[in-house]
Amino acid sequence: MLKSRRSFTRLLVSALIAVPLSACASSGGQEPGNSTGTAGAITLRDYTANSSMTLTSHSELERIGIPGETPADRRLAFYSEERTDASAKVCDDDAIAGLVELFQSEGLDRWYVDGPAPAAGGDRDNAFEVTVDGTTRHVMKGAMGEDWPAFVECMKGFVGVYNIYEGRSNVDGSVTFEKPTFGDGMRGNR
Repeated sequence: MLKSRRSFTRLLVSALIAVPLSACASSGGQEPGNSTGTAGAITLRDYTANSSMTLTSHSELERIGIPGETPADRRLAFYSEERTDASAKVCDDDAIAGLVELFQSEGLDRWYVDGPAPAAGGDRDNAFEVTVDGTTRHVMKGAMGEDWPAFVECMKGFVGVYNIYEGRSNVDGSVTFEKPTFGDGMRGNR
C-alpha cells in the first residue's frame, strides 16, 4: 500500500504541474488552473520548528475579500499586504482541489476535527489546517496513531505542490532597498 501511496503522490504533483500548461492552450474562458473554482487554503504546521506553509487558492482570495478584478489583481493585492512571515503562497484552484482529493484518498478526512489547528502542538508533531468554501478543519499527525504514514504521504504531496508556486510577500520588518546616497558626484562610483 505504501508503494501505491508514493506513486499517487508523484502522479498528483506531475498532474498539477501539467494543469496550468494544458489550460493555457485551451482554457474555454476559464483562467488557467482555475477550472474547479475551489475556494480553499491549506496550511501545514510544523510545531517542532514553529513554522508553517500555506497555499491559498485564487477563489479563496475572492471569498475572503481581497480586492481585484482578476485572479492576477487579487494575487498582487494579497502579496502587497504586510505580513508577519513570508510562508503564504497563492496557487491555482485546481491545486487545492487536487490536494483535498489526495487527503481524502489517503484517509486524512476520517481524522479531521472542526476548527483551525492549535497555535501550539506537541513536540515533533505536525498538522494540516484545511479550509474549503469557508469551512475549516484540521488533522494532527500525532492523533492518527498507526495511520500516520498517510499524513507523511500527504505532506510530501503538499510540499511538492507548494514548491511549484512562487511566493512574494511584504514582510513586516523586511529590508527596503534604496539607491545609496554615498558617492553621489564622485567619479567612478556609479
